[in-house]
Amino acid sequence: MLMRRCMLSARRAAGCRALSSSVGDGLFVVEGDLTQLPVGTIPAVGVEAQVTHAFSIEDTRAFARLSGDNNPLHVDADFALKHAAESKPVVQGLLSASLFATIFGRTVPGAVYVKQNLRWRAPLLVDEKVIAHIRVVKVRKRFVECETVCMKASNSVVVVDGQATLLIPSNQTTCT
Repeated sequence: MLMRRCMLSARRAAGCRALSSSVGDGLFVVEGDLTQLPVGTIPAVGVEAQVTHAFSIEDTRAFARLSGDNNPLHVDADFALKHAAESKPVVQGLLSASLFATIFGRTVPGAVYVKQNLRWRAPLLVDEKVIAHIRVVKVRKRFVECETVCMKASNSVVVVDGQATLLIPSNQTTCT
């Protein structure tokens, strides 16, 4: 359901929803109602947030150095064209999925990312803008489960989707 709603909205506004509140430093600006919750609040079902970003070739090269994922598909345009018929290098899958951690880290300080299921559906190319969107779907005590989806801003093609679970620190209060 989240994916369908985001896809419809993305077609309308090149984003998931018009979300008014935001937090960030310019490089990563997280928007959505999750950013409006006071620090120390466990988010309620239905709370959402998103971030829009484009990864550069420098980003994929830095990720390759840090992770050891030296597949030339991610750092060499000629290789990507010859072996994958892509015009630019392909962003590493875990690098694109890291945007979910960006959202959680900037909106729920102290939360522990305990679980993530991911399914890659389409390649994301270097310099291609992507929208990462999360929606809280279940809250059980201090565990918050979220739907996660990254889609291309230009055409709403889903790059990666899945589910995440966060453990909220015990000093948090529940949002009602």
